[in-house]
Amino acid sequence: GAGGIRGVEDQVMRTNHVLEAFGNAMTVRNNNSSRFGKWLDMRFDPSLGMLGCRITSYLLEVTRVCHQAPGERGFHVLCQLVNGRSDPFLQRLGLGAMSEYSYLQNSQVSAPGINDAYCFAELRGSFGALGFDEGEQLQIFSIAAGVLVLGNCVFDADEDRALLRDAAPLLRGGELLGVDPRTLGRCMLWRKVVAGREVTETPLKADQARAVRDGLSRIVYRYLFEWLIRRMNLQLS
Repeated sequence: GAGGIRGVEDQVMRTNHVLEAFGNAMTVRNNNSSRFGKWLDMRFDPSLGMLGCRITSYLLEVTRVCHQAPGERGFHVLCQLVNGRSDPFLQRLGLGAMSEYSYLQNSQVSAPGINDAYCFAELRGSFGALGFDEGEQLQIFSIAAGVLVLGNCVFDADEDRALLRDAAPLLRGGELLGVDPRTLGRCMLWRKVVAGREVTETPLKADQARAVRDGLSRIVYRYLFEWLIRRMNLQLS
């Protein structure tokens, strides 16, 4: 009926809030710049009422997770989480100020014309309208926060191997990401080499461990972005 069609149309519009939060950022030229591409495949009935929609999207600038140019910001949702950390819903993530995260060291605290608190409330409302319950939302934000915390893992050089300076970010990052911190730490400190049936592990150097940490963070964020699209497509189908 007409109500169902209007509901689908509203949900399609709501996906913009989600995609922009996770895929847009402030650049030196645009305070709300899309860093991703998107294709919408929409289906209509004979009277041009919308029946459903499928999103095809891809994150273009995943390196922004770990680094930003001076005068720019990380993805909006990461800034919303730290700037809105006093929100009762977010307090359980235990986040600190933007200056406490290596991945946001170059980020501007605020973007002119963008109210992070308002945008976060809008994001949560859109998640609700798209069928994400509070548990799912908390998991999503926990993963995003886990990426930020993972960036605080610092590696020092000890001869030809890397040593983790402080285990606290590893422990907290693993908790937020829902993975065993020991396994997570081993991924960043050791390289596994498989030759036939033989498996050997060699320690990574400090610069290699940092590269693995950043690569892992980018992969986790990209997978989260792609999962959000698949999850929204299920709702819109």
